[in-house]
Amino acid sequence: MNKDFILAAILEIRRESTFDFEVLNNLFTADLDLVYLRTNLNDVNWERLIAKINPAFSDRIIITVSAQEFKQKSDLIKHWKEAERKDYQPDMLPSDMVYSTSVHYLTDILDLPACFRYVFYSPVFPSISKPGYNPQISLITLKQDLEKLRKKNAELPQIIALGGVQAENVKKVKDTGFNGVALMGALWQVDDPVRAFKEIKKALIS
Repeated sequence: MNKDFILAAILEIRRESTFDFEVLNNLFTADLDLVYLRTNLNDVNWERLIAKINPAFSDRIIITVSAQEFKQKSDLIKHWKEAERKDYQPDMLPSDMVYSTSVHYLTDILDLPACFRYVFYSPVFPSISKPGYNPQISLITLKQDLEKLRKKNAELPQIIALGGVQAENVKKVKDTGFNGVALMGALWQVDDPVRAFKEIKKALIS
């Protein structure tokens, strides 16, 4: 895990997908910190899918909390969608597992139990993969809001920004005060995702 700034990816799992998971293994080797395997499907064969990923990287994988095959597998991170999160009770969550979730309002983070280690916030820029999905708040305002949150609670989860993040703007996200970014279109809508990822890493230190 990058201590200074988290680099994550979100990969949509679709029924017709022919994604080459060796690309994901190569991204992990290039220091990708996390991947959230996101889906709206109810019949994903998670065991077969996870088997395509090098076991050495299993603690970097985020899957939906509804994946029954892995309810008790503690090294995988379980993700609660925003709507799902509103229906659970904190005592339902085993304390030895790590969870992530999504928010569209930063203030919602203050109400989250401590078991949520990662929170995805979107969008910070116009989305690459979802045209028309645009930010409602400027980076200046987001920076101010993050500072206010941390004054109220110094033990916030890792807040990961997504939406339109690419090499040209990733450093702006870091300077705004987010703990990391999640990449989608910048990786999956190019010919060479590993090369694109390395360019984003390079942009962070330029």
